[in-house]
Amino acid sequence: MLVLFNTEEVLRAKEKEITNWKDNKGYEEVEDVGQGALSVRWVVTEKVVDGQTVVKARLVARGFEEETGNLRKDSPTCSKEAVHLALSVAATCGWVCHSLDVKAAYLQGYQIDRDVYLRPPPEFNDGSLWKLKKTVYGLCDAARHWYLRVRSQLLDLGTIASSLEPALFSWRCGQSLEGVICVYVDDLFWAGTNGFKEQVIDRLCQIFRMGGSESKAFKYVGLNIVSYGDGSVTLDQNQYAATLTPISVSKQKATVKSYELSESERSEYRAVLGQLNWIATHTRPDIAFEVCELSGACSKATIADLLRLNKVIDRVKNDAAPLQHNFHIDNTNKLLLQSTPTLPSLPTTVSLDMVGEGCALIQAVLRYNVPEDQATEAFSLSVETGTRHDPLCLTKSIKVCASYQLPDNTSNMAVVEVNLVSGYIPSKTDLKRIVGYGTGLIKRYEVDGSLVTFYVDEFTRREICLEFGMTRHVDVEHVKPGTVKVYDYYQPEYFTTQVSVVYNIVVMSMTTTNLNTSLHRASQLAALTRHPNFTSFGENDDYLTLAPSPTFLAKNERYLLYDVQQQECVALGTTPSS
Repeated sequence: MLVLFNTEEVLRAKEKEITNWKDNKGYEEVEDVGQGALSVRWVVTEKVVDGQTVVKARLVARGFEEETGNLRKDSPTCSKEAVHLALSVAATCGWVCHSLDVKAAYLQGYQIDRDVYLRPPPEFNDGSLWKLKKTVYGLCDAARHWYLRVRSQLLDLGTIASSLEPALFSWRCGQSLEGVICVYVDDLFWAGTNGFKEQVIDRLCQIFRMGGSESKAFKYVGLNIVSYGDGSVTLDQNQYAATLTPISVSKQKATVKSYELSESERSEYRAVLGQLNWIATHTRPDIAFEVCELSGACSKATIADLLRLNKVIDRVKNDAAPLQHNFHIDNTNKLLLQSTPTLPSLPTTVSLDMVGEGCALIQAVLRYNVPEDQATEAFSLSVETGTRHDPLCLTKSIKVCASYQLPDNTSNMAVVEVNLVSGYIPSKTDLKRIVGYGTGLIKRYEVDGSLVTFYVDEFTRREICLEFGMTRHVDVEHVKPGTVKVYDYYQPEYFTTQVSVVYNIVVMSMTTTNLNTSLHRASQLAALTRHPNFTSFGENDDYLTLAPSPTFLAKNERYLLYDVQQQECVALGTTPSS
């Protein structure tokens, strides 16, 4: 967020910071006689407090200008495991969780044990230098001096520091555990009994100047913590997760998933992966495995890894979007159906709070809807269908041809799925012939109802074709078209689909010159009207035409020519001309 440095609000924030320095006796003014002095800079930020935007200014020493080779800089802070342990103890004991924020913490640390001079900022420079009395922000050992002071005070108040977690402290009364406290720089988390509060927390607040305290629901080191009356505690990072942004990739590039990422893409990949890792280690162990796998591929990450990373981001962001909705029911709308938007994720827990009098029906509807993936250009695919010699017009044929199109020229094992037109079954003889044919690339087939699946060893740029017959086994109203899908067995996102033609509009037409006698014609008409595929017929001097039954009606305008004399389908034609 952009903060203008010449506003009244910023100037007041700077004056407040200098007052903090003076109140905590952070420095004393000395004459400038040529001492080596560090420069300073302002860090101005905006934060939201109780719904109001507040400008905060912090004066920071440029500590990198100081020679610090012999200084000890380490400063323990509570780890995520320590925070989780403290939360578990609080939930087990039924304690309410609290947080404390120490005001200007580094200025309340131990006295500095060396001579350090600062050149004041221009707004407060009267020609003198500031000789530091405290380790202020920007000095490399400032955090350590603060930790040592707060640790000393906690030990004096009777707490015990963990031998494994130096920033985790506990307090006992006799043999009973009465409270725990975590220290993360200037943010303190605590939970315990009233005795712990009176003997430790209240006294600590008298020793240090506190900026604020929160209870039950608050944010601590990026974690949203809520404790309830029954002792349960919830933990989430929804606000942080909402800031995640998927890495953009062009549609053209997304089709070539084996390509390695560019250096800039890899850098962005690492950055987003670090954010996901932070979430996984704190509140989302369900994504830990995927994050671990994606981290292992970091040095040679491909487009496929990037797309998988984006899917994890989308899932985390969707889960982090809580749904809140208010219904208002009165006499004016009591018969009106009111509904909420779709729940962001499943499984989930929905809680309801109701106020008022009367009866209301609340219903949850679960619908299963699997979104269709977008096809890629990994495979080329063509589908042709035709008719076979069959007196009853029941047998059709389908021919599927496919090849591999990506630059590496050879695919992994691939799968060809042919979902037949409604009511048709495949010819087992043809399927066995396909598997036993030629190169042996087609390993086997499976039939599950109307779905025929072929397993192909590999596809290359050379086209492979499969052709087999199918017979109408059941009359089906509102016939659905068949589909053909080719995809990589190991990377199913590499796929291509095509809808097969539905041969279910049939117009029979033949010149009447072949019908020699009126008796012959009558017998032929009688036979055709009894055929299950036809519902009506008509004739004139030149043509005999029969209309199809509703079972044969569909979108695709394909026509079968029917020989009236032989009572059989003889050819595939197009719409008869007038």
